[in-house]
Amino acid sequence: MADPCKVLMIFPRFNANSFWNYQAACDLAGARYPAAPLGLITVAALLPAEWDVRLVNRNTEELADADLAW
Repeated sequence: MADPCKVLMIFPRFNANSFWNYQAACDLAGARYPAAPLGLITVAALLPAEWDVRLVNRNTEELADADLAW
């Protein structure tokens, strides 16, 4: 049997100067970012169960070389 596919999903970082940046609301709530990457999570749920999926949200974490090497 072939090795399962590996899928690295990268959610882009939003511009800090954008109208949609809710940094003040996040500060009040103690959150790092106001919304989860629901689109990518939905796509991940539709992929075959045997595939390895990794999600990197650039708004809450950095994209590391290890992620790309994976």
